[in-house]
Amino acid sequence: VYATGAPYVGTEARAVIDRGRGPEEAFFNFVYQPLLAADGRPTGILSVATDVTAQVQARHAVDEERRRAEVERRR
Repeated sequence: VYATGAPYVGTEARAVIDRGRGPEEAFFNFVYQPLLAADGRPTGILSVATDVTAQVQARHAVDEERRRAEVERRR
């Protein structure tokens, strides 16, 4: 981002973090945005991350339930 001046977007990036209960899997959407001087040179990077762990876990649970239902349907 700093070298190119182009933003970078990450979707549902997996991370292992400790929220005080020991290591756990988490997922984040994030953006790295270059901060540019008036002349266009990069002077820094702004990063914003959003924790989307609950949404990813919910989607995985729904997907798993669909797989189970499909297996049951085939029996």
